[in-house]
Amino acid sequence: MATLVLGQSQPPPSLDSHHDPPETLLHNVSIASYSSETPATREFTLFRSLPVELRHKIWHYAISVPRIVDMEKVPCWQHESLNTGYSYFADRWHYRIKNPPPLFSTCVESRNEALKVYQKHQELDEPTPNPPWIRCDYDILHLKAKRWDEEGRYVPHMWCEYDVCAWSYPGSNFSDGRYSAKRDCFKNLEALAINRELFFRAGDYVESVVRQLFPNLKLLIVLIDDEIDIESSWNIKDHAFEPYEGDPFDEPVIRRWAFTSASTGPFTPVSRNSWYRYFIETKMERYFQREQAKFQNYDPPYITIMGCALPAGLEIPSCGRLPA
Repeated sequence: MATLVLGQSQPPPSLDSHHDPPETLLHNVSIASYSSETPATREFTLFRSLPVELRHKIWHYAISVPRIVDMEKVPCWQHESLNTGYSYFADRWHYRIKNPPPLFSTCVESRNEALKVYQKHQELDEPTPNPPWIRCDYDILHLKAKRWDEEGRYVPHMWCEYDVCAWSYPGSNFSDGRYSAKRDCFKNLEALAINRELFFRAGDYVESVVRQLFPNLKLLIVLIDDEIDIESSWNIKDHAFEPYEGDPFDEPVIRRWAFTSASTGPFTPVSRNSWYRYFIETKMERYFQREQAKFQNYDPPYITIMGCALPAGLEIPSCGRLPA
């Protein structure tokens, strides 16, 4: 088979996905609200005077807007009661939405209408199959990091076996194949946006981690920094981006977590770094085709590469975006 040689000036080819794109979810990404967007400054003081039917229509329209949801991991009370340092026992972790829908705090009327759509809030120390305030078939979860210590300080930022396999109790080995409630909170999720850096430690096992943690995922959005020209800034040769991705434990990749942790929507089509997009796409498509060949009943997600950015007005001088 002939080898395709692509010149520096040629644009990268478009990859043909092996299954149809999830059009509704892709559309939702393009119009989704996000936590750092600029709030409205004007007031509509006559809103209370509108007929109740019209007010309800306005609330329902606001509810219909998809959201980019940020999630954080928090310890439950059992974890907080342990004074044993770091703990990776999966059952002891629970998840909380960082940016609940604003309609819940607007007024009683808006809250009542929103509650008809969203799940009722549950206590954080009770394992739940779905975290509250996210519509798994409609909203987009932006997952920036997966592990914190109990004080919320140390963030190793890596995929690892602890996120796939459950642990049973302190001092034991891996549990006997059972998964914890922690894992269940992702099982119904259909749209996930995740920064490219979170896949570095997964190596060639990205597809296995995604298949096990997100079995019903239909759309996987891999986010990159598209505000700088990576090839020229990092002196990339022949579209080989290994120097930019580097060792996840070395500089400047560690410093880049400052950008990753602060990054936000809106997610945008890649414009400056088309070759990096192609570099990631070819890898990811190959990995998931391999996983589908091993697990015949597995339907892999549609993969797209998009850009993210820092919130407006936020500057982080040293965050690994440029070589040291």
